[in-house]
Amino acid sequence: MIKLLFSILQLSSAILLSACTYNKVHDSTPSSEVSAESLESIDYAAIRTKVIAPKCLGCHSQSSGNQGGINLENLPSIRRNLSRIAFRTLERRDMPPSGLDERDLQILRNWIELGTPETLIGPQDVSSDPPIEQGPNDWAKIRDRIFSAKCLDCHSGKDPQGGLDLSTLGGTRAKATAIFERVIIQGNMPLLPYPALSPRERRVLLKWFDLGMPE
Repeated sequence: MIKLLFSILQLSSAILLSACTYNKVHDSTPSSEVSAESLESIDYAAIRTKVIAPKCLGCHSQSSGNQGGINLENLPSIRRNLSRIAFRTLERRDMPPSGLDERDLQILRNWIELGTPETLIGPQDVSSDPPIEQGPNDWAKIRDRIFSAKCLDCHSGKDPQGGLDLSTLGGTRAKATAIFERVIIQGNMPLLPYPALSPRERRVLLKWFDLGMPE
């Protein structure tokens, strides 16, 4: 167990260092007008109209040859490539080549933070829970704020998929390496139709791993 935790800590430390630039971009304070619009009226249709269609589909569509091996013509394709999209648009800011202005960056950032919703999320639907980054990074937060919403439908009960039970701390610790690989490194879990982890959720989960998965 100690050797396993040490390996995870090494991996998570490297990822934390590589994420510094993204955190600086993410924590920048947008204008109140942009923030209000992006939090209250951004769904997939709006993202496609405001950002994807005018800025991305000229290269990343079937008709343009899916440059870079990426097609962004539908929501499942966007979610599969979400980690790369966030890295290239929000951190390195070299995609699209012409760049995104601050308004479009904030709209895209908040849509990702909300979990890439397909349907409109209005003010009445926004959770009243405190921001996930507040409070201790303990097992209760990981279970209730991340796993419960996005993982436990498949990974709990008598016969959990892949033999992975995320409803208990012991089961999670026993599969820590596999979880870290699929969720943090590859970024391909959870599977559709469940939305990908938001950057905030990924940071909280990564920090929990980095702390040694405390109870």
